[in-house]
Order: sequence, then structure tokens, then C-alpha cells
Amino acid sequence: MLFYVLDQPSEDAAANIVAPEGVNVAIGRNIFGQTTAIYPQAAAARAATRSYVYDAFQQLCKTIEPETGSTVQIYDAAKQCVVACDRTEPSRSQLRRPERAS
Repeated sequence: MLFYVLDQPSEDAAANIVAPEGVNVAIGRNIFGQTTAIYPQAAAARAATRSYVYDAFQQLCKTIEPETGSTVQIYDAAKQCVVACDRTEPSRSQLRRPERAS
């Protein structure tokens, strides 16, 4: 495995995972260490790439997955996710409030 490390050695931010049977997965990160993409390195599996988009406040605002499509998160002034929807142009019926921990 490869890891991104800026200060003390750590295994918290993997950059590349080599698994048995030749399955390799690369993990892209931005300059803040947040995951921007997870993709298999086999050419036939590129369609399985998962992408993550962050806003100017470095909050996750969009997740793109090949199986389910995209999910958009909307935050309030307190940086709490108040709405998540399964499309980039949601209708009122697609909006849902995320589950909160009690």
C-alpha cells in the first residue's frame, strides 16, 4: 500500500491498494487530503470510478457512484447537511433529510 503523509508517519490516507488476484485500487485526494476519486486500475473497470466533489468550504457536496448515480448534499449555515437528493436537479419529491445521530 502507498500512503499520503505530511507530518508523522500514518496509514490513515491510503493512495493505492494492491489486493490479491491483481486487484488494484487507486485513491485520488485533493490538497486537503479529502478523497476525490476511488477507481480500479484495470482498464475494463474504469466505469466503476466513484467521484467526490467538495465546495469552497471543503464540505462534501456531490457523490457520483456508477451504481446509483449522483447524490447532492446541501448544508445550512451551521455546516449541517440539511438536504440530500439523488439527482443534480431534484424535484421536491426527491429531497430527503439525512439521518441524524441521536
